[in-house]
Amino acid sequence: MRLLPVLSPENHLVLKELNMQDKAKTKEQLLTELYELRRRVDELEQERMENKQAEEALRASEARVKHLNNVLRAMRDVSGLLNREKDPLKLLTDVCNSLAQTRGYVMAWIGQPEAFSKRVLPVTHSGVGSEFLEHSLITWDDSPTGQGPAGTAIRERRAVVFEDIANDPRFVPWKESVVAYGGASIASVPLIHREHVFGVLTVKADRPDAFDAEEVDLLSGLAADIARVLQGLEDERVRKQTEDALRQSEEDLRFLSSKLLSAQEDERKNIAGELHDSFGSSLAAIMLGLENARAQLNQSGSRPELLDSTIAWTKLLINEVRRLTTELRPPFLDNMGVVAALQWFFRQYRTTYPGIHVEVEVGIEEQDIPDPLRIVIFRIAQEAFHNIAKYSNAEYVDFSLIKQDSAIHLTIEDNGEGFDLEAALPKISERQGLGITGMKERAELSRGSFMIQSVQGTGTVLRVMWPLSTPRSSGVNSI
Repeated sequence: MRLLPVLSPENHLVLKELNMQDKAKTKEQLLTELYELRRRVDELEQERMENKQAEEALRASEARVKHLNNVLRAMRDVSGLLNREKDPLKLLTDVCNSLAQTRGYVMAWIGQPEAFSKRVLPVTHSGVGSEFLEHSLITWDDSPTGQGPAGTAIRERRAVVFEDIANDPRFVPWKESVVAYGGASIASVPLIHREHVFGVLTVKADRPDAFDAEEVDLLSGLAADIARVLQGLEDERVRKQTEDALRQSEEDLRFLSSKLLSAQEDERKNIAGELHDSFGSSLAAIMLGLENARAQLNQSGSRPELLDSTIAWTKLLINEVRRLTTELRPPFLDNMGVVAALQWFFRQYRTTYPGIHVEVEVGIEEQDIPDPLRIVIFRIAQEAFHNIAKYSNAEYVDFSLIKQDSAIHLTIEDNGEGFDLEAALPKISERQGLGITGMKERAELSRGSFMIQSVQGTGTVLRVMWPLSTPRSSGVNSI
């Protein structure tokens, strides 16, 4: 067993003093360590708070990024709709559906400003609580109901955001209806195209302060795209409407022209009949009386030659009446048909213009030619041959009227001087110009196609084709 050394009284005093110094030193160290510990705890708390704030900021940033990704996805969906959909109302409805299904947008609607009443009329809507629009008064004037985001966006032609609709005094007229369905902030952007505001897009988010500048810019860009597409659809609608109206006007003009030509032909027929029945009969009676008078004068020994001049003039007048009657309405046309009328016309033409050789090919039966087409074919041939005699200096004319491939083909070709059609038509006489125009009009009014080809020095070719009507079709116009 080890024995402790025996301390002297002096040593006890030294040891006691040393112990007191150690205790004093330990207390200072404890205070120092306590202070260090407290500082460290404060640092850790600060770090914890900073970490918490960073985590919250990160979560908010992640949520924001997710929200913006959803918005961008909705924008892409809407862009696809804008490129595909051609019906304006369905397009706007699909746009609202797409935006309302995006996280953060609890409702989307599109309104149209009414000029007279200054109301904003809902065109379509989607999302939670959007039915309130059906019975809510929203305007774009300076009244309280015009101070909402939609009315202000229309009136001021800019994007408008209400960050907290529950506490925004401008939203009082609709607060109870809207807040009850959820949603805390609203953004409205006007639909503007060509300086004209014709609509407004409004979306509602599920939290306050949901719309930052970036998202408002996205919504404004979307609104501009919607406005552009809608205006394009409207322009297309107006264009088609104008084309339809023009087409209808052309049909009406064609119908009226057809009726006019038909009335003209009827009047010619009536005049020809009057000339034949009235003037022809009267002149024939006068002629008979004059011849009887000359016979009596001859028997009585008087001078019958005194009536010779009167008889000659009467015969000339009778022939002129017959000529006018025939030109107005060839009797062959009504009695025997167009083929016979054309044969008669060519006989007269050869007699009148012996220097022009005419070859005729007829490859169609009379019964195969619809009644309304007969006068059309005759008048086109008549006008074409008159033009050849007056302007072409032709020596040879080939006429063809045939049935081929369920159509009637009329071809008139001459070996005359020909002309540059585009260059010469404005310069040739008004009568000839009207002749070509008249032939073309008659052909097209009777559902035919008209073509004229001419080369200077080689002659002219005129072609007209009429498709034969099927039994169930309405046939050609009577002109």
